[in-house]
Amino acid sequence: MSGWKASGSRRPVDAEFPLFSPPADWHVRPVGEQRVLPGHTYQLAFGKDEYTYEYIGVVTFTAARWSRPKPGQVWADDRVMSLGELEELAEDSR
Repeated sequence: MSGWKASGSRRPVDAEFPLFSPPADWHVRPVGEQRVLPGHTYQLAFGKDEYTYEYIGVVTFTAARWSRPKPGQVWADDRVMSLGELEELAEDSR
């Protein structure tokens, strides 16, 4: 197993962080190697639960399907895309 987990409320605003480098104030406990390894499946799950807005997201990928996003890009819908493409994808899913 490889990765880390941080449960509970962590940040009141949007957060960006490298996949294997969560913000220091999250106090996570890393497990295994902190890099994408062949033959492993990775999952990033996140959510927000407030009285006015709730959502959950889950992204699953393997090293074979991984294309490292460049600055300004995100991984969504099993591919790398721009933030604008992500917004269009989200609008189309409504």
